[in-house]
Amino acid sequence: MPNTQYPKIVEFLRNAMNRKGGVDRELAVELTKLIDEASRLASENDMLRAENEAIYKTLQVARGLVEEITQNDSEYPKFPDDFYVYGKDVGTHSPSDEEIQEMVNELYDVELEDGQFVEQSIGDTLVIKTKYDGVEEIFVARGFASFIVPEDEDNGCGFPDCTFPDCDCMDEGIRF
Repeated sequence: MPNTQYPKIVEFLRNAMNRKGGVDRELAVELTKLIDEASRLASENDMLRAENEAIYKTLQVARGLVEEITQNDSEYPKFPDDFYVYGKDVGTHSPSDEEIQEMVNELYDVELEDGQFVEQSIGDTLVIKTKYDGVEEIFVARGFASFIVPEDEDNGCGFPDCTFPDCDCMDEGIRF
């Protein structure tokens, strides 16, 4: 994309130098040098613009590749796309406060060793009891989301034929 003002200036100066008796010889030589330098700078400017445009396009392509790699190459599940959100389906049971209290009561009485957990769920509600560093906590979550690790992926279980969540590792207290 050439700059259109430079050729007009160059043409004007050349015409002025070529007029008989219009410009003295010494001035004509200096104007010629100025014209040549202006032409060189205009050409260099056009070349730099083209290079900048090429670099910008290359950066756009590189950004797209980086984004694609980070989105597609991740081994981790993406929230919320890869998760099932309990309660989003029409007709999903949402337990009453009394039903939730019954789950809390049942889990409260479960004896846990440090590093263990136990859970119960009904419909769109999950109740979890944990014990870590001697502290027991009970969590109640409504409308929770879950992701089940596919069987062909390593979920940290030491059992060769793990069928999490129905695996023997659940009896061994392995936490996921």
